[in-house]
Amino acid sequence: MQRASERLVNGLRIELISTPAAQQAAALISVECGSFHEPIPGLAHLLEHLLFADSTHFRQQQRLMPWVQGQQGQLNASTHACRSAFFFEVAADQLEAGVARLTDMMAHPLLQQSDIRREAQVIDAECQLLQKESRTQAAAALTSMLAAPAEAQRFQVGSAATFGDDLPALQAALRQLHQRYYVAGNMTLWLQGPHSLETLRQLAQRYGTLLPAGQAETPPLCMQASGASQRLRSASSALRLGWIVADADAATFSLLRQLIVDEASGSLLAQLRDCQLCQAIALDLTIVTPQTTLIVVDFSLLNATDDAATQVESLFYRWVQQLMQQPDAVLQHYAALDRTVFSALSPLRQLRARVLDCVPPASIDEAFLTRWQALLHQCQAASHLRQLSGENITGAPTLCQGFALSLTTLPLSAVPMADADAHFVFFSAPQNRATTEAPGGVPVALAHQPQNGEEVTLVLHPAPETGLANCGGEALRMALRTLAGDARHAGVNLCIEPEQGVWLLSLRGQGDALLPVLDALSARLLAMQEPHWQAGRAPAELAVRQAHDGIAIRALLAALPEALQPQAADVSDSWSGMLVGGDAWLHQAIARRLSPLPGWHHPVHPARHAAVARSVATSSRDRAILLFCPVPASARWQLLAQIYEPHFFQQLRVERQVGYVVSCRFHYCAGESGILFALQSPNWEYAALWQAIEDFLHAMTPLLGEVNAQQLDEHYQALMARAEESVRLRWLAAWRGDVERENRVTPDDLLAAHRQLQQLTGWRLSNQPVA
Repeated sequence: MQRASERLVNGLRIELISTPAAQQAAALISVECGSFHEPIPGLAHLLEHLLFADSTHFRQQQRLMPWVQGQQGQLNASTHACRSAFFFEVAADQLEAGVARLTDMMAHPLLQQSDIRREAQVIDAECQLLQKESRTQAAAALTSMLAAPAEAQRFQVGSAATFGDDLPALQAALRQLHQRYYVAGNMTLWLQGPHSLETLRQLAQRYGTLLPAGQAETPPLCMQASGASQRLRSASSALRLGWIVADADAATFSLLRQLIVDEASGSLLAQLRDCQLCQAIALDLTIVTPQTTLIVVDFSLLNATDDAATQVESLFYRWVQQLMQQPDAVLQHYAALDRTVFSALSPLRQLRARVLDCVPPASIDEAFLTRWQALLHQCQAASHLRQLSGENITGAPTLCQGFALSLTTLPLSAVPMADADAHFVFFSAPQNRATTEAPGGVPVALAHQPQNGEEVTLVLHPAPETGLANCGGEALRMALRTLAGDARHAGVNLCIEPEQGVWLLSLRGQGDALLPVLDALSARLLAMQEPHWQAGRAPAELAVRQAHDGIAIRALLAALPEALQPQAADVSDSWSGMLVGGDAWLHQAIARRLSPLPGWHHPVHPARHAAVARSVATSSRDRAILLFCPVPASARWQLLAQIYEPHFFQQLRVERQVGYVVSCRFHYCAGESGILFALQSPNWEYAALWQAIEDFLHAMTPLLGEVNAQQLDEHYQALMARAEESVRLRWLAAWRGDVERENRVTPDDLLAAHRQLQQLTGWRLSNQPVA
């Protein structure tokens, strides 16, 4: 990787990152303007939406959003307290076309009244959608405990009430906000891809100079805590501790996060789990201003009681005290782990982390150690903010940033540090386990795909005939999570996660490091008894409850795997898998180590089930529907979904204004591939939403008839540019029995597929109550 930065004549700062091995490229523009700078609540958020509408040189289907969707790329934007960011990722050879659109929409948005009216309604729908979202509620309650700045107390999402009915006045306010802050001196353009630094520099100069010159002066915004503690009624049981850090170094936050989330034996998280206090920990940069940062450590509690919260907090302070005493070698080791995690991210996610979150330290030098110790000294002291949330907590009705909450605010009291006999383990070098002799049994029929390089990946698939239910998957995760933490310190990534609605285990690392981890893994799998499998029920049921109380469409998506595999097993008594990389000796060594696992199979295609309609209970008053039409994962069907996607968004989100959630894409789930349609609306009735999908498919028939061979080839090239898949996805493709993608798809093929789709009966999920 190579980096360069400079400032152009118009004041624009450019940051260039060359990553020669990458297949994708990403661009991001950050603007030093956020919700703390807006004169009307939600105005910065509304401007973020409107910049994706028509601009001077790119309109309708040539705008950045439909163009990126047509390229099978990714894009989004985000408005924070003092910064907004706009970003996309596409195939490397399409970077310039995307940057041209990105800079034009930033410099020359039309901000038309018709678009303003539409997006104001969309944000109002988004506001309603977020009313029951636990993380949004918790963040609003937390910031209400800030004594300064006053801007932190304001409503920031926006709604129909805050925007009002005077469109000309709202348009004038938007233009004034844009003209003041969206100037080159207030912006940074980031480019990352396989191009040379010189090519990226020329691209940045060519389009960056089109942004208007200028510099916006912003007043200092220093956060101050009020010294308060909260009790919040919420669907999630959590303890959140917050500190306001001045002159922060983001790299120290990244290293602290890496240590906090460590699951290895003796770690903070492992000991909290052993004490039945906590399931997970996260560190978030909740609010960032140029002068201060509010960091929040979020503990997911098993029980939201005062006693549990006190124990967790006191153990955390003892852990920080011991962390302060660790030698440089420990920090070097965890920083290396941090860099490994960061390097595995996509170009887009790396840029987002650099701008909106934090990145690993490049080195552990004296200057870093000084900042590190200052951060830990602050964290060892009593927290500036404390919040305990749970389902059984009661409080007074309170309006925070436009959200109706039930909470109680109390004076912040000191929590004693845990006893000195609480001892935590920190690692300082890769931990190598002794390799046992391979078992003498017959090697299993493990599929093997040789591959260049020293790294190998082993994918293990529990219960491949029926799929593993979420309770079984959670049981595996609980049984293996400490081993996964230990494996990371040995240079092996052990992942126990659902992929496309299918629970998989995977091990990735060098062969000599992977074998001892596999020995330990096999031993733990064989030791799992009925009580171990039953332990997964509680987290699986909690996930269902949280989905019920969250955003409705997410609950439908979470329920789709169960609908597709109704006979999923609670216990895995059979296995299948594949090894990618390694030589014949390593393949045999691994295959022998897997011989004790029961019921080993060749890849078994999942059983297909008839499509059904299902009602999924949610607390949301929005109407949400999901239609999943199973089709083969061949090029014609993927191209059809690729062409559908921007048109579906344009017709239903832009023109008909269904609501905030409007999505169409090719989707894989629980052994099925297909085309997914998803809608959520605060205003439309269920019958109207289902009819809207039928109307869309009907309207697409003449549009597809106009697609010529050249246009289809361009879509095909975009599809092939994203064809590279992880080993886990390659295994799932083999398990599903995916057909080879056609080398050529004609317009007639596409139209025939569309007409076939119109005749299909798909899985229909909704949150419509059963009569």
